[in-house]
Amino acid sequence: MSKNGVYICADIGVNWQGSDQKLNEMTEAAFWSNLDAVKLQWFDQDFLDSGRYAPKLKSILESMCLSRQFIELYIGRVHAAGMEVVVTPFSMRQLEQMPDNVDGIKIRAADCMRTEMIRKAQSFDRPVYVSVPVVDGYFTKPEDASEEAFFELMSCMMRPNTYMVMCVPKYPPDAKDLHLHRVADFQGFSSHYPDLSVPLMAATLAVNSQMKRAKRRFYLEVHMTMTKDPFLAEEIPDMGVSLDPSELAQLVNGIEILEEAI
Repeated sequence: MSKNGVYICADIGVNWQGSDQKLNEMTEAAFWSNLDAVKLQWFDQDFLDSGRYAPKLKSILESMCLSRQFIELYIGRVHAAGMEVVVTPFSMRQLEQMPDNVDGIKIRAADCMRTEMIRKAQSFDRPVYVSVPVVDGYFTKPEDASEEAFFELMSCMMRPNTYMVMCVPKYPPDAKDLHLHRVADFQGFSSHYPDLSVPLMAATLAVNSQMKRAKRRFYLEVHMTMTKDPFLAEEIPDMGVSLDPSELAQLVNGIEILEEAI
């Protein structure tokens, strides 16, 4: 299951819209696309009540407030299929309840300065993937963060089994915003581009980088949907930057050829 090289994770995100049938279909499609892992987002009603969401989107999100038991059982089913599960906790509450059978923990870009969450995630002795927002090709200290907090973050990122994941915080980004030449400076790439060309290019740069020679994992995350719906994408941002199963299969095949060729 776990491997080095390019580790491809499909973010199911909120595209399953709270439907168990859609979740099962997406998980099965990920299996047949030969993905390494799928990713769930984990939030609760308290988190939703603390944010600002359009009424229709909030209604959709409320159907996806998951329990620890639900996630634990889901992980077991995915393991039986030979894939792994990464979970994104949206608050410390979910992180403290993280099931023991999880395969990786993803810290979202909005929480990348919350070093207490990163430290807690690292205590599970699982891979920890931290998305950091890269603007104009660089991740820099947020204006509202202290020098001490930024130094603490960099200290966290130096811990074993921790991956700094490049993320361009636009849905979708323009080509000029991608700055893909920086990919090799990170240990992962979270794609918000609605086409398989960008994650494939990111993988190409990663495989040809120092990480390939060091035989380390490169975490490649792409959003997944069963069908592209431009109308639904207006309400669910993830939908507008997702790849369908056919594109995911092409991406996996391209990366397999890439790794053999290089």
